[in-house]
Amino acid sequence: TIAYIMAKYGMDVIDSGIAVLCMHAPHEVASKADIYEAVKGYRAFLRDRF
Repeated sequence: TIAYIMAKYGMDVIDSGIAVLCMHAPHEVASKADIYEAVKGYRAFLRDRF
């Protein structure tokens, strides 16, 4: 991610995501449950902010 680069310029950043096995490999693996819960969490977070 580029969050650390943006933070160098004084931006407030949050770097979040689900666990992924073999990230950046030709075949990445993620749990459907993790994706589902992440979507629910992001929706709740954004609903309260905007």
